[in-house]
Amino acid sequence: MTKTLPRLLLVFAALLLVAGAVMHALAFPRAVTAIGASNLPMFFGSILKVFWLADSTTMLALAALFGTIAARPAAASPGVIALIAAVPAALAVLIYTFMGGFFAGHILVVVAAAAFVASWQLR
Repeated sequence: MTKTLPRLLLVFAALLLVAGAVMHALAFPRAVTAIGASNLPMFFGSILKVFWLADSTTMLALAALFGTIAARPAAASPGVIALIAAVPAALAVLIYTFMGGFFAGHILVVVAAAAFVASWQLR
């Protein structure tokens, strides 16, 4: 029988990631405007657009993984869950490194912590 707490933590992490992905994607038009108004070479402006949407896509993919594992805990081992949790943890480190204490970093730390605790609880 699977414990309830790890499943709830994974659902919580998935919901945070979906909310973050939606907020990030909704801000894309403003990012495009800012990129267009900058003096960035076209190549770097295009890369920035790709990375902007790739971040939203990554968050949605992670949310789908966490949601799937919450629904079917046998779909992944605790080690795999911890490995997946390393992705938002690494993204948070990058945000803190390049942007400082931006709120998205805090959210990603909470997501990673919830997933790490879930993986530990499923052992």
